[in-house]
Amino acid sequence: MNVKIFRISLIAIIMVKLSFGQTTSANSGVFVSNERAESFTQDLVNGAFVFEPPRKIIGSYHVFDTWDNKGVIKTKDDKMFKIKSININVRNNSFETKFAKDSVFAFNGDDVKYFIINDKKYKNLYVSIEKKKKICEIIVEDETFKVLKGYRGVVREKATTGYDVGPDGDQYIIRKFYYLIKDENAELFKFNKKSVLGLFSDKKKEIEKFVKENKLSWKKPEDFQQMYLKWKIL
Repeated sequence: MNVKIFRISLIAIIMVKLSFGQTTSANSGVFVSNERAESFTQDLVNGAFVFEPPRKIIGSYHVFDTWDNKGVIKTKDDKMFKIKSININVRNNSFETKFAKDSVFAFNGDDVKYFIINDKKYKNLYVSIEKKKKICEIIVEDETFKVLKGYRGVVREKATTGYDVGPDGDQYIIRKFYYLIKDENAELFKFNKKSVLGLFSDKKKEIEKFVKENKLSWKKPEDFQQMYLKWKIL
């Protein structure tokens, strides 16, 4: 599928219909007034409008089922702004906002430090095992290691013979992967007891006790975040 991307001037960012106001995220504590709207057009530097032809495959390229996602953008100069509509395009590896039925604006992720979408942090990071930058959800970010959730889009072709007859057309599927990054080297990561305790090897007994007492699962990223916070204060 061909996608036409038109580069635009800075002032066009106003058309994105950003919502400016006081950020409620605990990560910010920054107040942004409406008077900051004009300066914001100079902060994000570049972006692109994306015009897509009618789909020729079934499925969505976007991580979230709806565009009704609350977001916060933190620029590299530590300014923060709120946005009402945001999604992640796996195919283009871009953060996007929709402000009309067929109008989507793709942000230049290199000009942004991170995005917060529905209270979860996302960054565009180089993942060595993939040999490219990928938008990832930050599960845990530490001075010694990072655990990330990444996405990969694949096209499953329609089956034409046999019993495994696919849908009416090819299908785009988004698969989820987890990465462990240490010293800028990335490897695939699986949430299980052995892998998790390997990261907390100096406090294994304490973490095992904490998991048992709180009935946590070794396989759930959200439970892993609780283990990490406990490990940090032990």
